[in-house]
Amino acid sequence: MMKVAQDSLAEAQEKQCVWYDKKARLHTFEQGNKIMVFLPLKTDKLQAAWEGPHVILDKLDNVTYVVARSGKRPKTFHVNMLKPYFNKNDVVLWISSVEGSPEDPEEPVMYGDWDGEAGVEELFLPDHLPSQDKDKLLTALKDFGTVFSNKPGKMDLAVHSIDTGSHRPIQSKPYPLTRRMDTLLDHLGPAKVISTLNLSKGFWQMALDPDAIAKSAFTTPVELYEFTVLPFDMRNSPASFQRLINNLLQGCEQFAMAYINDIAIFSQDFESHLIHLTTVLGKI
Repeated sequence: MMKVAQDSLAEAQEKQCVWYDKKARLHTFEQGNKIMVFLPLKTDKLQAAWEGPHVILDKLDNVTYVVARSGKRPKTFHVNMLKPYFNKNDVVLWISSVEGSPEDPEEPVMYGDWDGEAGVEELFLPDHLPSQDKDKLLTALKDFGTVFSNKPGKMDLAVHSIDTGSHRPIQSKPYPLTRRMDTLLDHLGPAKVISTLNLSKGFWQMALDPDAIAKSAFTTPVELYEFTVLPFDMRNSPASFQRLINNLLQGCEQFAMAYINDIAIFSQDFESHLIHLTTVLGKI
């Protein structure tokens, strides 16, 4: 019995080591390097935070360092308790003088490194699906390559508005989990074939009206920016997007339902599922 327990422990430790080392990175420091040290808080010893910058005095071995702390005697730390310290660059603010009234561009510029179409070949297909059915599915999906593009598109089915209304605070009480979750499970339960679509960039295809754009402004250390499309973290963003998806899926209620940006397509057999899937993709 002891050997079985030891073997199980060794197997578990090996698995944990693999997962721990998956994101592990080798850190080395030299004498004089500035570093941050992960130490318990003075006010609460059960919590810790990064403290520094401190300076490396000596390297005892590959994972042990002597650190000089301001006003305290040097102390030895393991490399896992250290991280490099980087000096912040000075930010110089500048002002440009523009004569006249600058006009907004007709097409808002979207910055980003878009790779174009991701390709249906990168979709997740279950291993238990027969190869013949996989070929049929990929053939049907290739007609909708633009749906799987990495670059956000545009649509005019709905526009998000922001009504600040009264300055009085909104009094909201805690409420239980929406019943829509139970409704979705009731519809999906009897299905034999289910596909799920995640509209990862769906929010960015819903435009803000001109008044809402001005109210969405936020500052950065460099400039003032405004959203031109619906961001994720506005109070009513999920509700507006849910209404948009409900309108989009009108006529497909018997085989497709959505919860915000996740769409589930369900059928009783694979052949009808291909029809249902292409119908929903055609609407998208």
